[in-house]
Amino acid sequence: MQEITNAEEFERFCRLEKAILFVMAEWSQPAFVSRSVVNEWLRSQSGFFEQEELDVRCINQDLQFAQDWLMQQAARFLDSEKEAESWTFLQANGTLLWLRKGVVVAYNSSTAYAGIRTLYEQTVKAGFTRMAQEKDHGEDN
Repeated sequence: MQEITNAEEFERFCRLEKAILFVMAEWSQPAFVSRSVVNEWLRSQSGFFEQEELDVRCINQDLQFAQDWLMQQAARFLDSEKEAESWTFLQANGTLLWLRKGVVVAYNSSTAYAGIRTLYEQTVKAGFTRMAQEKDHGEDN
């Protein structure tokens, strides 16, 4: 998984139609475990994604532009600013975000605990797979 290291690169990433972002906390052991689960999941999914090369990247949550963006996204899911701060704190476990043009459409706040099967199911539900694309066009697998 390639890491996003600056705001300009992140802005380009957020313009993609569909992308997946792993939120890393360099100081968090659960985040490192989650990252290894995500890497294993990606290796096991050859031909699974609807795009030949779905862009999956990693970002360090301690970067200021990342923190700002995470708070904006969290506010979409939660009712109060205090809850949004708590949601951002959960990123320390290694969160995976499914994005459409830079907007979170699905997330898993601890991929290490979720495991590969749950990541697969969330990817299907988010419509990021060949199978989801075929169902959208009325075809069966």
